[in-house]
Amino acid sequence: MREKGVRDAVSETGPNGGRPRTGTHHGGHPGPPAGPPAGPPAPDRSAFGLTPRESTVMDLIARGRTNAEIARDLVISEFTVKNHVNRIFAKLAVATRGAAIARWLRTDDPPPPPTDP
Repeated sequence: MREKGVRDAVSETGPNGGRPRTGTHHGGHPGPPAGPPAGPPAPDRSAFGLTPRESTVMDLIARGRTNAEIARDLVISEFTVKNHVNRIFAKLAVATRGAAIARWLRTDDPPPPPTDP
């Protein structure tokens, strides 16, 4: 008696192992169009006055990257990154990376004042 091979198993269950087809592979129908990313919209950061490069550096800082990692990613020297970071801190009026991240992500905004009933 012959053992079942891969070809026999596929012919019994179909090319998807018995699962229905999804997506556009092999003539399936595409799903709904992709919408905007989930989550709240990005805060307006134009008031900070950062240059496009400083904004890029700040985004990387907010993702937890070190100066060395930022330098490698942007193909610039670590000294240049430090200069960007110092200018960013001055423009955001902060002294630490944590405070810069909070300001950048707008999590440092004070809560609204309570309303009187």
